[in-house]
Amino acid sequence: MLKRNPTKLLSVKDESIDTKTFEFEGRLNTSPGQFIMLTDYENGEKPFSFSSVKENSFCLTIKKRGEFTSALFQKAVGNVLYFSGPHGNKFILPEDKDTKILIAGGGCGTAPLLYLLESMLSQGYTDLTFINGARSKSDLLFSNHLSILNINCVDITDDGSTGEAILLPQAIGNELQKEKYDYLYCAGPELAMKACYDIIKSNNISAQFLLERYMKCGVGICGQCTLDPSGIRLCVEGPVVDKSVLDTLTEFGNYTRDVYGKRVDFNSCGI
Repeated sequence: MLKRNPTKLLSVKDESIDTKTFEFEGRLNTSPGQFIMLTDYENGEKPFSFSSVKENSFCLTIKKRGEFTSALFQKAVGNVLYFSGPHGNKFILPEDKDTKILIAGGGCGTAPLLYLLESMLSQGYTDLTFINGARSKSDLLFSNHLSILNINCVDITDDGSTGEAILLPQAIGNELQKEKYDYLYCAGPELAMKACYDIIKSNNISAQFLLERYMKCGVGICGQCTLDPSGIRLCVEGPVVDKSVLDTLTEFGNYTRDVYGKRVDFNSCGI
């Protein structure tokens, strides 16, 4: 039986009009890219990546977009929830800490990349560029925090309300034209990641993508988050997937799966 540990909600911080950072009590041995299954026995269970991990607590930055998250947004400091994990694999960091690194996230994809970025800074990586993308200025996450870090931060928005009016794939392409990067780390919704992958697939840059898929169990039993034809499970062999693996996945960016595991074309589900 999957063990679920109790955790107390320590603080809640507004990040945007519909996104909050929840800090929970707990001392975890985890790495950037991994996730937990967060359980509210009244409302269900969902996977969330870490946006920050401290010595005795961890943070999840969550967008309100369904019954579970709507209920979570009503929780108060001191309330107790449960979790299992950490689950999944992690981002692999370059051995050379002076290597040129591009980190690019869109929407809530910025959250796990913040944990990656702060981990890199704490380990002495020196040449970091962070593309922070969102639909509009009101949706942009961590902008003030990122601006004070020792990195090159590029804010972009779909509507141009702050930074350049450009989509994430094009912003990555522009950076690769201006500079020669050795590594790319990217996170966001699957269709956005497919477009980013298409931009860099013929480039010799090393790249890792953190993918989102509907997960039920989080430990590789149910098969809900598998991708054809290899059958890799994003909750076990992911959610971080190397560029070389994406090269082999015919399902990536073409279809997803519904709550019953049935294939659903991205175009037909309105994504």
